[in-house]
Amino acid sequence: MNLLIDYGGQVGGACSALLPAALLRCSQVDLQSLNSNETAMHMAARSGNQAVLLAMVNKIGAGTVQIVQNKQSKNGWSPLLEACSRGHTGVAQILLQHHARIDVFDDNGRTALHLAALNGHLQIVHLLLQHKAFVNRYVLLLISW
Repeated sequence: MNLLIDYGGQVGGACSALLPAALLRCSQVDLQSLNSNETAMHMAARSGNQAVLLAMVNKIGAGTVQIVQNKQSKNGWSPLLEACSRGHTGVAQILLQHHARIDVFDDNGRTALHLAALNGHLQIVHLLLQHKAFVNRYVLLLISW
């Protein structure tokens, strides 16, 4: 298990879907990989895997969900940023329903709203705005572009 976590569940440079499943079995979904500081929740959010994400949420309980879903990787990305940048609306919705921080900035100063707008994920932009995402001139420029 530790070997999987230490190497981020990667085989041949690709993220393995086995890591979230393995972490669910050991009940330590808050563990972070040494290489990237990512949790299983980051990986589920990146892949858009709502079933694994919901299984994690149900297994660890509300208090731990708050902590895990707001952990940032080495580049400053939270699971919400992962989901929003890739257009995974269902995952973003689950994270927001469990009170994911919407004001997290990555190492480049971008929020989930910036990433969703930059990648043309308008449904997620609307979802984030409904949850009171902070809007600045940069976001307005991206949305109007």
